Amino acid sequence: MRSQATLYQQAQDAGAFAAWAKSLALANGNTDEALGYAERSGAPSRVLNIIGSKAYAGHTGDTGLAGLADVRAITSTFVSSLRNRSAFYTLLDGNMMIRLPLRTRLSGTTANATAFAAGEGAAVPVSNFQVQGDLIRGQKANGLITMTMEMLKSAGTSGEAFITRELRRVVASVVDKQFFASVIDGDTPTFTATDDPMDDVRKLADAVGGTAESRLVWVLAPNVLRKAATAVSVTGQRVFPELGLQGGTILDVPAMASDALDDGEMILVDGMGIGGDNEAITLEASNDTSIQFVAEPTNDSDTPTATELVSMFQTNSVAILATAWFGVARLAGRDNALAKLTGIAWGDPVAS
Repeated sequence: MRSQATLYQQAQDAGAFAAWAKSLALANGNTDEALGYAERSGAPSRVLNIIGSKAYAGHTGDTGLAGLADVRAITSTFVSSLRNRSAFYTLLDGNMMIRLPLRTRLSGTTANATAFAAGEGAAVPVSNFQVQGDLIRGQKANGLITMTMEMLKSAGTSGEAFITRELRRVVASVVDKQFFASVIDGDTPTFTATDDPMDDVRKLADAVGGTAESRLVWVLAPNVLRKAATAVSVTGQRVFPELGLQGGTILDVPAMASDALDDGEMILVDGMGIGGDNEAITLEASNDTSIQFVAEPTNDSDTPTATELVSMFQTNSVAILATAWFGVARLAGRDNALAKLTGIAWGDPVAS
């Protein structure tokens, strides 16, 4: 019976994000109206608690923190659906990186302590070790989707599936962009690709090194995944036979695509050199806003540049803002936790 109850709750949580987003969007972000929509549509109880407690707004009016706990509960289920869509969430949800509390000063060894065998009655030597304090800072990544009110109001099961799919896509992309920006810098081993795919991946493997504790994953730009999956040697043999157009493995290590990488890029990640955690993913909605539909917005408050804005109100549309609250950092002494390959243009037959 306990197992059936758990499965029922998981099934409810799986559809909770779409129900939460839809209720907020129909109510133009108004909490009271959103709660009414959620109740009338039979939304899961967690969604009712979240909207009623205002936990999604970055705080909670629920003194028992029930709303915030529900946000984290459905976030956990949503994060599980991002595996193989987001490099960060794949590492986190698969226990392939070190979970560390955010905004907490940490200490850890940066040099290996050495073990000794001491004889009977002999002094026991103790090796020196260094400690390094790290602070995993909290950060947030914002992703936006828009849809017409007509579609939202008529959205049944298929419409809610569309909302869920778009939220997955946008959250995976924006979080991965910040993830890689946080853990890659000038000290990260970086190479320029040649026309030999196997030699290129060998360079990344050598740079990262790896130990018995390593948890490795290849992350490829979508166009690189296509090139790698179809790369052949001069004898016509596939270079990476276990890699397909939707992922697979390279040298027995999981490989996945990420929209956060630029064309021609590929990264090898050792999650044991990265620490962090996810706190929650929250939602807000409004049709009283105007949006600039460009990849690099220019209408900031400091140096605004005039450009065309699209009014959600005038187009009878609504914007749904997803905010991921998380933190991540490369651990001290692990400059080689990642290695990057750029300029990949594989495709012609290569030497075997």
